[in-house]
Order: sequence, then C-alpha cells, then structure tokens
Amino acid sequence: MLHLPNATPPGTPVIVEVKELTVNDDERAAIRRFDDTKVAVWGWGPPGRRIRQKIEDAKAQLKPPIGGTCPAVLLLYDARPVTVALLHSYDVMVAMYGLETINLHVPENGGHRVTLGRRTFGAGGKLKPGIHTFLSAVCVLRRNAGGELHLDVYDNAFATHRLPIEQLGTLSNITLYTLPPGNEGEFGWVRVEDPAADQLTSGSSGRSRHGPSCGE
Repeated sequence: MLHLPNATPPGTPVIVEVKELTVNDDERAAIRRFDDTKVAVWGWGPPGRRIRQKIEDAKAQLKPPIGGTCPAVLLLYDARPVTVALLHSYDVMVAMYGLETINLHVPENGGHRVTLGRRTFGAGGKLKPGIHTFLSAVCVLRRNAGGELHLDVYDNAFATHRLPIEQLGTLSNITLYTLPPGNEGEFGWVRVEDPAADQLTSGSSGRSRHGPSCGE
C-alpha cells in the first residue's frame, strides 16, 4: 500500500471548514457581457488569488489548538454559474505553494542558447515547511460533466497530519493530488490514481502529471 509521511490512520476525526465561492463584481459583469455578446474576458490578477484568501480566512477556524491534533481540511464549494466557475487545479496549486517559476540557464559565453531549467514554486504560496502545517488539504467540491458531485483533494505535503490516501483513493467520486514524493519543490501535481501501488515513481501506474480540466 502507498502511504504518505505523517498520514493519519483510518477512523481519525477530520476537521472541515467550508468556504463558498460566489460571484464577485468582475464575474457578474462578465456574465452580463457573455449573455449579450457570447464573448467575455475577466479574471485579471494573480492566479489563485481567491483561493489564497480563502486559506487565510480559514486560519482562525483550523489553526491549533482546534486543528492541531487531527487533520484539518479547507473545503471549497464553487457556487458560481457554470459560465464563470473555472476553478482549475493550477489555481489551487499556486495558491497553496506559490507561483510557477522557471529557472533560466544563461551561458557565460555568447553564441549559445538560453536553456530552461526546473519548474519550481515561487512567491505567493500559503503553505510551506513549518508554515500553516495544521492544514492537511484543500478540497474542491464541484460538479463533473455529468452533473454529479465530485471531490478533488489537494494534499498539503508539509502538513503535520496528512490524510490517508489509501482510504480516499478507493472512492470513485474522489480524486487526490499531491506533490512528487521526495521532490516537493518541483512544480506540478501528481495525481494519485492507484493507491495500492507500491510507490510513486516516474512512469508508474500510480502517478500522472495533470489535474482536472474545467469541464472534467
């Protein structure tokens, strides 16, 4: 069975703080424009901004001593109309861990191409080693293309009490994402697809490097 470090045993109580995403002024205007012209542009600003704020708002309810002895989860429910309900795994990732940063390798001698290095996490993340470790995961409750409720669970790799993915992974209406085990500084989610796998290794059936699309 696959286990995450600090995973809590099955049967442990979990504290859940529910936050709702509702339409803001920018999105309300976008809905009107779309209804009138079938075209709308909105959402300027840093990616993950609203989720980042929801994490900040949940601190008072989830931080120790309330959330210090068992897993604590922030559950986001997107109550916005489908036109603007475009909450993507990328937004959750940059809100939790920081903006995407690509290292460029510039050669000392001219005439050589600049090469791309690793994709890592930059500024703006709410969750880091030793910071907000009481938060075990950020979860998003959404409706899939068939109209059924689905729960996306985004694991906090630095949490004191992590959720037991071997239990969550057996449920058909839950998808779980985590950072690459042993390489948590690498930008990108690992989708846990096979909780019975012996380990998460590159190319194994237990991981893939993608998140849910807006209409999935």
